[in-house]
Amino acid sequence: RAAIAKAYPGRDVAIDAVANPGKLLGAMLPLARAEAAGWFDGYDWVIRLNPDVIIRDDGPIAALLARRDLDGVFVDCNRHVYFRRADLPFAARIFL
Repeated sequence: RAAIAKAYPGRDVAIDAVANPGKLLGAMLPLARAEAAGWFDGYDWVIRLNPDVIIRDDGPIAALLARRDLDGVFVDCNRHVYFRRADLPFAARIFL
């Protein structure tokens, strides 16, 4: 917690620490808790990425998020290898 506070001095930072329930549930739990706590209120989109993912050019993503006919953007990182994974990057439009 101290490292996060140090990384964001003077910022309003909230930390919600819970035990990790495992890979799949551990990937979904933060989104469920954040939504239940209202952390997404006021936002149009939520983007979920793993910590080791870097967006080097946000132009293509921004263009997709600007489209009114899309409510979700999902990435197939393995090109035609389909299996259940919780670590695929995605963006979802928030409906209030």
